Amino acid sequence: MLKINGKELSFSKSFLLERGDEAVFTGPEFSGETLRLTTFQYIPGMSSKSDVKAELKDGEAVVNMPFLENGSFATALQLELNNKSNVKVRVAGQSMAGYLLVQLDIYLSSPRNYGPR
Repeated sequence: MLKINGKELSFSKSFLLERGDEAVFTGPEFSGETLRLTTFQYIPGMSSKSDVKAELKDGEAVVNMPFLENGSFATALQLELNNKSNVKVRVAGQSMAGYLLVQLDIYLSSPRNYGPR
């Protein structure tokens, strides 16, 4: 298991998105919940507050990322799942030959369970 700053990295994924694409992550890592990554057209000079937005919509965590022609961005968010586990998500994006290269790192911390097995 890889540890970064003392936290275990559950999984890491790199992928390319085109303008207007979306990526959807589900599975046991999210306790049946969903993380949706979408892109929006970035206009140079936009407020830094509009660069990356994360919101909860219909039970899904939605992260809106700028589709960059140049440069890069990085952000992190933390979610609490149904079973009281915490997920920390680090998202970074960089323009690459007409695509957005996205790096997604997931850190999952579960509560200790001392129940009988």
